[in-house]
Amino acid sequence: GIGIAMKEVAGTLVKSELEDEDGVVVYNVVIKDNKGKTSEVKVDAKTGSIVKVELDNDTETNDDAKDNNAKN
Repeated sequence: GIGIAMKEVAGTLVKSELEDEDGVVVYNVVIKDNKGKTSEVKVDAKTGSIVKVELDNDTETNDDAKDNNAKN
């Protein structure tokens, strides 16, 4: 999961942990880029696909069609 996340967001690994994201086990990988911005990349632990990328300014980009902002 870390390698996939690092390809999505270039930077330095801060931490990685397994989490449950709406019933799907994901790697939550936190990466800090060279400008000091932090991103969280959620990678499906089973399929290896990117579920979500969250930037430190609370902007989200989703690769799926779900509206995850309704829960925030």
